[in-house]
Amino acid sequence: SVPLPEPDCRDPLWRHILDGTRRPVPRVLVDITTGMGGGPELDLLEMRLWELNASLSHSLNFFAPMKDVYVVVESAYGLRGDLKPLHFTRQRARFEMFLPQIEHILLDNCTKYIQEVKRMRSVTNVKKKRGGKMFSAEAVQRVCVLKELIARRPDIPD
Repeated sequence: SVPLPEPDCRDPLWRHILDGTRRPVPRVLVDITTGMGGGPELDLLEMRLWELNASLSHSLNFFAPMKDVYVVVESAYGLRGDLKPLHFTRQRARFEMFLPQIEHILLDNCTKYIQEVKRMRSVTNVKKKRGGKMFSAEAVQRVCVLKELIARRPDIPD
């Protein structure tokens, strides 16, 4: 394996992003997981939470150094407008140890998203595939998630 070079915040290639000085307070990582299909998505979320918490912790108290926020977004509808179960909601106990870090956002409370889902449900499958409208709810979904996260977590800096 090839060793990675030592990171250098003063490297001219990164001048547009980094100025060579450390931030007084580390940035908060906001990790947004959408599309809770229930199978591998929940397994991957759990692995990610364990790995990141364990790798950033210097003690057995996993949550002492963590300020990061994991946003789990789910809806009773898939992006095609099909009904689906709320998988994270049903398996919430599985993530009990990590719940202080998780913001669980239900899109079914977002009026614009529900309007888009209803519109999608009224379109036939043929038109969804041909017209590229199959994922039109995704853009609305992103706006709803951002607005809800900002409303819930004004403590997250910039």
